[in-house]
Amino acid sequence: MNFKGMSMKSLRVLFFTTSAISATFLSQIEGTTTYTVYVSNTHTNDITYFPSNDVTDLNLITSLPLNSPFCMAIAPRGDIAYLANESNNNVIKFFLDNPSDYEIITGSFSSPTGIAITPDGTTAYVTNPANGTITSFPLSNPSDQTVISGLINPAGITISPNGQTAYVANGTGDNIISFPLANPSDQSVVPVTFPSGFGTEGPAGILISPDGSTLFVSPNSCDATVFIYFPIANPSDVTTITPSPYHPAGFFGLSPDGQTVYLGIGSGLCVVGEDIIRFPLNDPTLIEAISGFSAPTGIVTSPSALPPQNLSGKQKRNRFAFESELYNVLKWTDSFGIATAAYNVYRDGTLIATVPITASLRVEDHNRIPDVSYQYKVVSVNIQGIEGAFETITIP
Repeated sequence: MNFKGMSMKSLRVLFFTTSAISATFLSQIEGTTTYTVYVSNTHTNDITYFPSNDVTDLNLITSLPLNSPFCMAIAPRGDIAYLANESNNNVIKFFLDNPSDYEIITGSFSSPTGIAITPDGTTAYVTNPANGTITSFPLSNPSDQTVISGLINPAGITISPNGQTAYVANGTGDNIISFPLANPSDQSVVPVTFPSGFGTEGPAGILISPDGSTLFVSPNSCDATVFIYFPIANPSDVTTITPSPYHPAGFFGLSPDGQTVYLGIGSGLCVVGEDIIRFPLNDPTLIEAISGFSAPTGIVTSPSALPPQNLSGKQKRNRFAFESELYNVLKWTDSFGIATAAYNVYRDGTLIATVPITASLRVEDHNRIPDVSYQYKVVSVNIQGIEGAFETITIP
């Protein structure tokens, strides 16, 4: 990949157990769609991104006016990102396919750190740890800002999938605060007890599972040894993950399906690091360490493109004066899901067409051989050019 405003950078991959762990790791998430991982680098003031199925394909965004970039959020459609630009006290809005096209949002920010966007894509919430507030604004009018007070060093923030509740890692408040978006002053403490190994400086990152049932929380302490998650309905049922020998301090990201954790280690809010790690929740012992960053802080994954709908196909014949031709026709409808930009069409594993969502969703494959079956795969492609979910059909 090589978009405007981006350049290439090498990546070194280190494995925690054996040299085969990357293949083993990918086998654990086989069947999930590929997505893009974005990592903000607070020391080099740039953003690294790579596809989830190839951590060696490392790319760099250098075109943004960043100064200690922290967390990022991607709008539901998957085309625009918002980044908390901590040392400049602003938020940067930019297009993922053309980062040179950006906007600086200023206002009531004070060392902005965490950021979340409502699932309907209408409103952003930004934490301000320096003054214990959260700034919210409609994406359609960023200057129309509302300040939510009553917090202590808020860091990460996440919003429930139904768009009704926010959860905040309340930093040195050493707790997690929840509040309804309809009434932000109605704040309550989530009754979770941080376990031994979580450190003494409270939580840093917080994310909610795609189904809205579970909260994942990372520590702020440099000497922390555990990462935790728990069901919202039963906060006392805490699961701890110890990614030894790493210290899971700082912020983190989740894969779109919520099954893989990407975590900054010994970085962000405490010490300078060069690594992130990832592990599948169904086997957190499969830790893969990825090097090549510079104080990695915010980590976010792009939404996955949804599969095509109503895929159908039939074989037809063109008749001419002295001969005829067989051709196969495929038709489908758009999923109207987030992030889909185009569809790649494969015949027996060979790419034969790329169809943008703005075109007629139809492919004619000419000069086919009689009495031969062909397998077609129609794959959704997101705005970063990463393939996602697919459907298959055999003709005839």
